[in-house]
Amino acid sequence: MLGILVCTHGMAAKGMVNSAEMICGRQTNLRTVAFKNGETLDQLSENIKRQLNSLNSQQGTLILTDIKGGSPFNVLVGIILNNEQYQLITGVNLPMLLEALINRQQDGLIALTKKVLIAGHKGIYHYKFVNSKKLEEEF
Repeated sequence: MLGILVCTHGMAAKGMVNSAEMICGRQTNLRTVAFKNGETLDQLSENIKRQLNSLNSQQGTLILTDIKGGSPFNVLVGIILNNEQYQLITGVNLPMLLEALINRQQDGLIALTKKVLIAGHKGIYHYKFVNSKKLEEEF
């Protein structure tokens, strides 16, 4: 089974995993890293390395972060550079995490990465309220 690491500023990663487990049930091979206020980049790096090493991920690990160019992203790029065992996606949202959890047992790392990117885009939607009175007038 593919490993998944969610790494964000603050407690967003833990909250997102909590929500995902509410929907999908308790998960194995899933870790979080929270970059806390006052934490150094060295501390963040060590925490990320510890969590990556704790994943039993012979097939690879999908890493989800919040912001491209943010500290978690930048530290991760340095850690996983030129290592095909990892795929890194930024802009994590709950639909992305759910897609990863639901499909990680049957998909390889590259296929899962593609599905997660699509789910992330589809999970963003602008709902426009339609005035029902105006709608009635049109018909």
